[in-house]
Amino acid sequence: MLLPWCLDYLDRLEELLGVHSRFENGGQPDDHLDLIDQARGVYRGRLPCPGRR
Repeated sequence: MLLPWCLDYLDRLEELLGVHSRFENGGQPDDHLDLIDQARGVYRGRLPCPGRR
């Protein structure tokens, strides 16, 4: 299934941003992290619920 892969990718992207990124101002990292969290919500919302067929 593609969705767990996408969630793993977002986790790795967040880690890379924390370690290797350079931003012009202090708010930019938070903007990126908020966007990543929004994307996680979208993907989690598309995961099938346990027990649902």
